[in-house]
Amino acid sequence: TDLFSVIICLKTLFAPWKRDKISYEGLSLQQQFQVWALNMSSRFIGFCIKVITLTLYLVAVLAVTILSILIVILWPILPVLALYLIYFGIQTLITNG
Repeated sequence: TDLFSVIICLKTLFAPWKRDKISYEGLSLQQQFQVWALNMSSRFIGFCIKVITLTLYLVAVLAVTILSILIVILWPILPVLALYLIYFGIQTLITNG
């Protein structure tokens, strides 16, 4: 359930992907730079995936909200619409028959 948690995604937005981080201890300067580059790329991948996840979450919430509002608005109209369609169908049968 915490995989798509908005709060966790926001808290760890700049954290490395899957906590994939390499230590700098006991490395030469060139190796430290390589490790830094790998750590930065891991953070960038984590950032991209979390931004995509949050965007999809917002799109889903917006779609559900719009659909819910439409249902609440249209629900009282449906009985009247059904009666009108029955009347219209009967009228069409009478005039074309």
